[in-house]
Amino acid sequence: MFTFLQVDTRSDLHGAPGGNHAKYLSYRLAHERMQGAIDAGFPLEAVAIAESLITDRLLSFANFHEAGFDPDKTTLVKAAQKVAKICRKTTNDEPGAKLATKAEQWAADRNAVLHAIAKSSQGTGPKIAADGFVKHAHGVAKEGMALVKDIKAWHSKQLRVQKKTPTFIEYPGSHPAQEDAAQRYAHQRCSKRWTAGGKCPG
Repeated sequence: MFTFLQVDTRSDLHGAPGGNHAKYLSYRLAHERMQGAIDAGFPLEAVAIAESLITDRLLSFANFHEAGFDPDKTTLVKAAQKVAKICRKTTNDEPGAKLATKAEQWAADRNAVLHAIAKSSQGTGPKIAADGFVKHAHGVAKEGMALVKDIKAWHSKQLRVQKKTPTFIEYPGSHPAQEDAAQRYAHQRCSKRWTAGGKCPG
């Protein structure tokens, strides 16, 4: 019998990196549910959760590079394609580009397995036969979970690089300023204030 997993949501917990408690709790719940769904024989739930986790990390990277994607409207495929482009043309990160392409390919498997259980052309059966569907879905779920792990490791590496690498940014009417990479995104977001004679927060 499937047991619904519960996460302690007390506000006094101190496990959230960077203080983003809500994000930490949602991620912990997602990972627990994904593993629990696979173990309990519910691969479609695991596939859906894996897609959400993968897309979130790709969106984080893409929007850091000013993609401006809306999380509520951006698909995994769109995010993966953008990340691959950024990695090849901006950050010179071929492993990251290959990982994004792998995510895009997995998205096709995700779409197929979520629709293949019954959807088909009139007069024909689904592309994946009923007797092999569960095994196939389980394989897609396991691949998705492995991809979540790989993308999480890659994304964490990007964050470490951004924090350690100084970035030189020239603002209108000022000398080049050496900025910690963690501050870079905040200054990019308020660039209009600089052109209007305003100031960005420190």
